[in-house]
Amino acid sequence: MRLVVPTRALQFQWEQPDGLLALTEELHAQVPPEVQREFMDGPYPWRVRTNAQGLREDAEIPAAIPLGERRILAVGDSWIYGWSVDQGHTIPDLLEGLLPQRLGVERVQVVNGGVPYASTLDMLLRWRELRATLDLDGVLLGTSHNTMQLHLQRDRRALAHAPSLGAPPSPVRSYMLLRRLLARWTRPASGHPSTEGPGPAIRDMMREDMARLVSEIQAEGLDLWFLQMPATLDQPAPLKRTWAPFVPALRSLGVPMAGHSLEQRSCWGYEDLGHPSAAGAAALAAVAAELIATGATQATIDAQPSCDGLPAGASSAQGASDGG
Repeated sequence: MRLVVPTRALQFQWEQPDGLLALTEELHAQVPPEVQREFMDGPYPWRVRTNAQGLREDAEIPAAIPLGERRILAVGDSWIYGWSVDQGHTIPDLLEGLLPQRLGVERVQVVNGGVPYASTLDMLLRWRELRATLDLDGVLLGTSHNTMQLHLQRDRRALAHAPSLGAPPSPVRSYMLLRRLLARWTRPASGHPSTEGPGPAIRDMMREDMARLVSEIQAEGLDLWFLQMPATLDQPAPLKRTWAPFVPALRSLGVPMAGHSLEQRSCWGYEDLGHPSAAGAAALAAVAAELIATGATQATIDAQPSCDGLPAGASSAQGASDGG
């Protein structure tokens, strides 16, 4: 076996030096590095720039935190990324302006770790990828809206959650071969949800992903907060306030949380009614800043502050005046 079988062939993917990159290559394909593009929300443009790390940032993020600065990683889907919102007006960007005075520090850097179309599994993998390269003080978790993504990710979930059921690596190749052969029976099943829609299996997977993400962040001793968001403009108000299926699980884990239900038309894009406008992002950022500064869980999810009273980009202001 030493002559014929290389060690790499007997290692699991996550044990290989480039294994994490292989697991997250789909994320990098969605957020390519060093891109500058312009999109349209109706007649209104919004621009995206990414750095060499594939993050929606104007500059590279150094590994170490500069003196006198706090660094928070924001992890989520297109809402954290800022789809339909111009560069500089995303939730992470706005928090960088709101938090220094609240926290009593010179500067707060909020790293935009959002990924368009991200599932809860993608959020878990994004956290692992960035934690390996960046020093952090805390993590802000956004709501994942992409439940159907998990239908396509069963195999990746199995690798990410319980790859070898505790069987450690060893230089003994016969042991490694036996471990490899037994893995398919000892590794927990990732679930096989119905393709007809997001049923209980999907909700269970979302809860499991978020619980694993929270446990890993807490094990690092980092501050942690969760920002709850609705799904669409026409979602009924009561559902907007309880939408995320993993909220009870996060609450039981002691995660401070708050949210905004974005019930006004001005909270949403001009044609894009699935993502916040600049005013909606500002409303969510205001709620997140209060949460981060106080660490106090919000008792209810409501519509304050009003998006009508917040600075807005052209698309959100026009959408409000058009009445939808």
